[in-house]
Amino acid sequence: MKKLVRECEYRLKSAAPRQVSLPNTAKEEKENQWPLDIAFQKEAREQCDAEVARMFYTDGLSFHHARNPHYRNSYVLASTLLGYVPLGYNALRTTLLQQEKSHIERCLQPIKGT
Repeated sequence: MKKLVRECEYRLKSAAPRQVSLPNTAKEEKENQWPLDIAFQKEAREQCDAEVARMFYTDGLSFHHARNPHYRNSYVLASTLLGYVPLGYNALRTTLLQQEKSHIERCLQPIKGT
C-alpha cells in the first residue's frame, strides 16, 4: 500500500506544471544601464511583458485577446492595486461566471420586455 501511495505521489509530482524561467538578458546589460532605464523600471517591465507573452503562448491564446478592451483595462486596473492577486480557476468558473451571467440578463431585460 505504501508503495502504491509513493507511486501516486511521484506521478502527481511529475505531472505538475513546471516553472521554466524566462530568458533574462537584463543581467548581461546591468552594468550598462542608463539612469532613465532604472527610473522607468525597464528591466521589470520587460520581465512582466515576457510573463504576459508566455501566458498567451503556453495556453494557445489568440493574439486577438490583446486587442480586447477588457483585457487591457484589467491590467491597467490591477497595476494600481497594491498586492492584487489574479483570479483563480474556481473563482472564474463559478462565482464570477454566475455574476456576469446575472449582469447580462439584467442588461437584456429591457430588450426581452419589448
